[in-house]
Parts: sequence; C-alpha cells; structure tokens
Amino acid sequence: MPFSIRSAHPDECPSLRVIERDAAQRFRTVGLDAVADSDTTSEAFLRSVFAHGIVLCAAEADDAPVGFLLAGQLDHALHLYEISVSSAYGGQGDRQCAAGGG
Repeated sequence: MPFSIRSAHPDECPSLRVIERDAAQRFRTVGLDAVADSDTTSEAFLRSVFAHGIVLCAAEADDAPVGFLLAGQLDHALHLYEISVSSAYGGQGDRQCAAGGG
C-alpha cells in the first residue's frame, strides 16, 4: 500500500479525528480500554496546531489521509503531540520504509 507524506489541510480535521479514533482501538489489545474509549483530540486543538505548529499526514494514492502527526514548539523544543495511523496501515512502517514507500 504505497503512501506519501504531505502537509495536512485544515478541512481534513474530521478525517484526522476518525483516524485517531480508529488507531486508538489498538490499545484494547494491551488492556487499555480506557485509552481506546477516551475522547479524540478536539477540533479546537487541531486548528490551533494547524495555525501554530506542524500537521503532517500520510496519504494514499488518492490523497486520502491514513495517518497523521501533530507537532509544535513546547518549552523551546519540538514536541510531538500525537501520532495516529489507521488500523489498516498500523504496524507496516518498517515494511514501507524497506520497500522505499515512506
């Protein structure tokens, strides 16, 4: 499944929240149901990161996001707020990199 890394767009906030909810379900496999059931990142926070930080996404060939990263400056250093990957793509990063796909 080839993908590309690009800047995410603010109008993709709803899609990013769906990806985060889907990705959180993996926590159930290690007994962390409370994490899987917790709220996703608020749209207000996402919009703040879009305005003041870095929002990257991994996108399929049709440009649909399948994962994302939120980052910003915190205490004069880069801080990763969130990394989420759709369950259909989770656990494949090492194979994608080895194949030159990401």
